[in-house]
Amino acid sequence: MRNPLFLILVCFSLTSGGHNVATGQAGDVTATGWRVLRRGRIACVEAETALYEVMSKPHFFIHLRVRNIADRPIAVDLRDYWRVIYPNQWGPLDAGQRKVIDERRVLPTALDRAKRKELIAAFQAGTLTTIPAGQTVDYFREFNASGRADVERQTRGHPFVFVSLDGEQIVTDGETVEQLACDWEDQAEGVVTELMLTAL
Repeated sequence: MRNPLFLILVCFSLTSGGHNVATGQAGDVTATGWRVLRRGRIACVEAETALYEVMSKPHFFIHLRVRNIADRPIAVDLRDYWRVIYPNQWGPLDAGQRKVIDERRVLPTALDRAKRKELIAAFQAGTLTTIPAGQTVDYFREFNASGRADVERQTRGHPFVFVSLDGEQIVTDGETVEQLACDWEDQAEGVVTELMLTAL
């Protein structure tokens, strides 16, 4: 029987608009299978509670979405492979949360005056990915070491799979810059840094 944890992705690319809407506060799980990771003033970052595979690729992917919640166009910085939200670690679980955490994490980008100025200039030059008001941009980010066979083998006999998230999304409306990071230091703000999936 095919493992429903995986969905086959024929191709992947950045897309915008026309998606099911996931709304709510950080931590909410919507009826459409999306988890709100972090909500800012102008953007919201969401992750689908599923793993994807591409037939020609050895590693699994997660599906992420950046939603423009402002009343004007914004842009997201997707230029750096390591400066987006990505799967940092995964593993099988017998309970709904990890008991032992042993994980290295990146430090969020220091958004000093020079970096903010560079991002606003990139917005004005059109070199960032633009998101119209009320629309979304989706992307798929791979885990750099494991594929479907690894996940199926290691999760056999365990009811849950965790996928720990790290990284950040930096967005701007051309005037302000907002950083939406999967930062453990911000747990009090309701930031979600982990996806929990059912392994059936």
